[in-house]
Amino acid sequence: MKNKLLICVVAAVMLLCTACGHSPGAAEESTAQETEKKREYLDDLPETDAYAGVEFRVLAGNPAAENNFLMTDPGADATVLQSASYGCAELLAERFGITMKYTFMDSYAAGHQAFLAEITQTTLGGPETSYDLVVPGFWYGLTIAKGNYIDLNTLSNLNFSREYWNQAFNENVEINDCLYACVGDFGLDSMTGAYAVAFNQSILRNKDMTSPFAHYDSNTWTLETLLSMSKDAYNDDIEGAETYGILLSRQPVDAFYTASGLKFYEVSDGEYKLTKYSEKAEDLYQTLYKLVKGNAECKFTSVTDKAELVDLFMQDRALFGCFTLDEIKEFRNMQTDYGVIVYPKYDSAQENYISGTSGGGIFAIPKAARDPEMSALVLEAMSAAFHQNVIPALIEITLEGQSVRDERSSQMISQIIENIYWDFGFINNNSLGNVANFGIEMENGYSTMSSWYRSAERTYRTKLAEYLNTFLTDA
Repeated sequence: MKNKLLICVVAAVMLLCTACGHSPGAAEESTAQETEKKREYLDDLPETDAYAGVEFRVLAGNPAAENNFLMTDPGADATVLQSASYGCAELLAERFGITMKYTFMDSYAAGHQAFLAEITQTTLGGPETSYDLVVPGFWYGLTIAKGNYIDLNTLSNLNFSREYWNQAFNENVEINDCLYACVGDFGLDSMTGAYAVAFNQSILRNKDMTSPFAHYDSNTWTLETLLSMSKDAYNDDIEGAETYGILLSRQPVDAFYTASGLKFYEVSDGEYKLTKYSEKAEDLYQTLYKLVKGNAECKFTSVTDKAELVDLFMQDRALFGCFTLDEIKEFRNMQTDYGVIVYPKYDSAQENYISGTSGGGIFAIPKAARDPEMSALVLEAMSAAFHQNVIPALIEITLEGQSVRDERSSQMISQIIENIYWDFGFINNNSLGNVANFGIEMENGYSTMSSWYRSAERTYRTKLAEYLNTFLTDA
């Protein structure tokens, strides 16, 4: 069986190489060696045929991700990403005899309550109706409650020390040594939801501006630099249409909080300290408020109008735009060259660049799942297979090979994904009184953070105590 598996993996790698324009024959020996090296991920999984013929039931909360989770052969017209994803499903069937069955629902905003109701109802029905795995499409599509889900740390088929698991999430969601949800490479939304800054190369040259990459290299890619360049790029008299310095909607504004090294809660040795408000947070809030409310160089829209910003950027109407990597994929047909760079630091004294995310790709196993160890086995196997086959397709082909036109942007995309930070408050926002809200208060007209924070602080503290208490009592 392992020999067949090796053949499948080699074929998937050769497919990726062919799509990239490289000759498989020229690198056949090195490809085989690399494949042999990576086999250990799947080889570590137990040998069993106990699940042969099982149809594995998954509730996925992002209908738009359906092409990433393929059960049937996508055919000759498939993208490399689709082919790689289907190849992983084939590997699962080959190795364990398990086939995937997905149910797609919208877990975002209006669909949130219906999604949670589906989880509750199917779980109450017991193993006959329960899903084997739940994959909310967005971070608040899952209320991480001990009453609904299994502590993943109790399952032997999960190895969270592997590099295909996102430690930045897992470490911040674990409470009292219990882990009820996790993030890994099987969840592409957690990566494509990362925020980045796109910039128009043509406007940059016409204005004779220093490249953001040069600022990055000299440690001057900061919020101040971004705002200064945005102001210099603004032009209200080009054939009757404004050229903006920067395009923003509320959620990309939220990402500046994370990118600036701020945290809603500090977590250390089991202690949780509310740190949302500080002098630095106030300064950031007021700076961004003035940008989105009072400066002509910024085009700011509501969340529902984000498509307008994508269109403006593609029309060469802005120097900068703050988008998710998934939105940046829309730019692949632009005639004008553009670049992609990580969000700026708050200032040059900040140690590292940090990426915020819109969330997604979160996994949980319902308590009523038919066989929790089977669920763990599938989750581990698919994360390993996606790490080997799908993530290279996502980064090197879908994003880097098609969407951007320079090597630096490609490197930046990899760094953006690697530096995603999942704040405890962001992960548990719904349960903690919407503590991760930041930009929405700007939309509501509050010019200072203190003008609304003091009235909300008691709620944040009360909700935190209530939430932590659920993990200290018996299930």
